[in-house]
Amino acid sequence: MDKLVTRSVDNNASVSQPPKEKRKYSNIRQYHGDYLKMGFSCTGDTDDPRPWCVVCGEKLSNEAMVPSKLKRNLFTKHSHLIDKNIKYFQRLLNSQNKQSKNMTTIVKISDKSQEASYVVAELVAKTMKPHTIGEQLILPACREIVKIFFGIEFVHLKKGQCAVKIF
Repeated sequence: MDKLVTRSVDNNASVSQPPKEKRKYSNIRQYHGDYLKMGFSCTGDTDDPRPWCVVCGEKLSNEAMVPSKLKRNLFTKHSHLIDKNIKYFQRLLNSQNKQSKNMTTIVKISDKSQEASYVVAELVAKTMKPHTIGEQLILPACREIVKIFFGIEFVHLKKGQCAVKIF
């Protein structure tokens, strides 16, 4: 049987050398302003920019930042926008940016309220029971919230006492 099997033997290779690792070739493509003609803007950092469709909001990989792939996306997913010029996509991009700025100004969470939320979630998690146990934790959780927002002196108020004077 050994006569039929031919084996290749490398006499120069030593056992102590590890096999060579394949080097991954990474070509990071950069965004070009002409990509807006195809409905794509850039998102992400400058080290790894990613194309972002201003029509549907889809983010593609960096490898897709090639004009042929961006055109293919425009033709297949947004065929009704093929004849639109760059000004249409600029207006769409500007409206998207304005909406995101408005949303960030409207939806702001204070640091204290976020800290209080984490403390309440920690109390529920420490019971090691389902989240419905929160009904039994409402009073201790509210005490923690009041302590964070107003201070320790307001935690021990009794029923009927008012912590805020109304003028």
